[in-house]
Amino acid sequence: MSSLRTILSAGVLVCGLLAGGCWVPGYYPEGSQATRGLSTYPSTPDYPQTISLRDLSTGEVIWTVDVPVGKQLVVRFFDDWEPRNESRPALMRWEIMDLGRSFGELDNVIPAPHELNRRLDVTYRKSREGVPTPANLPPPEPTAR
Repeated sequence: MSSLRTILSAGVLVCGLLAGGCWVPGYYPEGSQATRGLSTYPSTPDYPQTISLRDLSTGEVIWTVDVPVGKQLVVRFFDDWEPRNESRPALMRWEIMDLGRSFGELDNVIPAPHELNRRLDVTYRKSREGVPTPANLPPPEPTAR
């Protein structure tokens, strides 16, 4: 009887996972693979990123951040946060954290336009962050002849 209960429990779990779709929790550059208003933007030496929140109804850039190299920006929108506020009914929570971090609190907040009136713009800055310079390079090793 115990093994039958275990098999049935496993079956219910598998059906629940299939019915819920494939969603991987956590913060990943490719996203959570589900529509949850969650995005992650990594900044690397090759691609140092600047992210801006634009109000499409006015064209105004509401918020912008230069993501430091070796860090990632995690953004999550909560729509209908303040439905009476016609220009900013949503709330955007965000945090800059270490590159590769999968979980953590998003402590920073800003009111945001409705999902149809906003866009996150991604631009790549010209930056030498994280690029070796003569001052931080180790001395060359002697070559044997």
